[in-house]
Amino acid sequence: MPTTLEYYWDLASLDDGKRISAAAQLISTLCRFQAEMPATDEVATTEADMNRICAGDVSYAVKRLIKGLASSRDGARQGYSVALAELLGRVPCITVKLVLDLLWQSTEATKGMKGQEQRDMRFGRIFGLMALVQSGIVTRASTTAVDMRKIVMELAAIGAKQWYLREIAYVTLTSMVPMLGKFGIRDELITMFVAVALDKGAVTTADELLLALRLRRQYPGYDWHTALGQWHGRHMLGARNAGRVAQVLCEQTEGGAQG
Repeated sequence: MPTTLEYYWDLASLDDGKRISAAAQLISTLCRFQAEMPATDEVATTEADMNRICAGDVSYAVKRLIKGLASSRDGARQGYSVALAELLGRVPCITVKLVLDLLWQSTEATKGMKGQEQRDMRFGRIFGLMALVQSGIVTRASTTAVDMRKIVMELAAIGAKQWYLREIAYVTLTSMVPMLGKFGIRDELITMFVAVALDKGAVTTADELLLALRLRRQYPGYDWHTALGQWHGRHMLGARNAGRVAQVLCEQTEGGAQG
């Protein structure tokens, strides 16, 4: 049986200090357990791999923290997501594929669920994706183009379908921008961002505009003339694009008022 159970209750505390203290103690204990495991260069792409390679408490923690993201109890999402991000970053054998698979299993919203239950699942998934990105493991060598596309497509889909999660979804996408440069297929990933998260280059919302600006500033050598063909010149906020920028911002304001 896991020997870290005492820390999980305070992870959901409404008291910030208790949550942070519980997370720090949990991660410290888990890292100590993992350090006692035989050294290996193997990575865990399945739950079975994780159970074999990781300390029992670590394997249990990854699964429990992911499942807890869908809980609406007090500060559970905040505490569990912080602990998950920190744990993932400290355990090198954990892969993006494994986390995505576990997250999808634990946060699937089905038609048979009540409205609040479905919302809990959506919040759980977005908090899980945030933790995954914040952990930094996206840049590990084990991360594939398929993994990246799955993350981007889900964040863009959440932003398009749930207005109340749009901003957090695009903030998470924007935080991924510096990570793209660490991949040998950087330009392919940028192209995917444009197609999936920037409405094929149209850029029709303020959140998309912020993401586009960040991408252009980070990677000026990319072929933005072709990618953002409906926008003129090198400066999206320049005078030649004033009308389009105003339209995007006005639509955002009207959409927010309706929401």
